[in-house]
Amino acid sequence: MRKTLSAGVGGVFVVTGFVVFWTPIPLGIPLMLIGLPLIMRNSPRSWLWLKQRARRSPRFESLLDRIEAQRDSPRPPTQ
Repeated sequence: MRKTLSAGVGGVFVVTGFVVFWTPIPLGIPLMLIGLPLIMRNSPRSWLWLKQRARRSPRFESLLDRIEAQRDSPRPPTQ
């Protein structure tokens, strides 16, 4: 439930950012930059799509590999 909600909120940010991008208010790109990580973090399908596209750019692919390694590493318990 939490992942779905987070991905949904990310989608709202991206759509709102796309709409606002075309207006004189400079909030479109920041809204999209907030929304995309929320979607990528909570949707394995979107993460796979991005990884497939990243194969075209070795530099971007290495960045995604580092993010994925950090994402999959065990985290210390929070108190």
